[in-house]
Amino acid sequence: MTGMSNTLHSLKPTSRRPLHGLMVLLVEDSLTAGEAVRLMCITSGARLRRADCMESARRHLRIYRPDVAIVDMGLPDGDGAELISELAQATPRT
Repeated sequence: MTGMSNTLHSLKPTSRRPLHGLMVLLVEDSLTAGEAVRLMCITSGARLRRADCMESARRHLRIYRPDVAIVDMGLPDGDGAELISELAQATPRT
């Protein structure tokens, strides 16, 4: 493994940072809701990727494989349930 891979795999959750080492994909078009989740991720130790629509989320998913996805059901360019279904069928599963 490379140095960066070793570093990422050595990130362990702690009681103060229970999401340490996890990557969260937030698919949300509300700036207020997005900011609230961003602050929770920072506090909990997670890395956050944000997308404001399905198209943007799909671009992220071509490059990144998040550990967790939080998806708004009412997105400007489609139904969040469709994206959740795609994520559930993907390998590896998010």
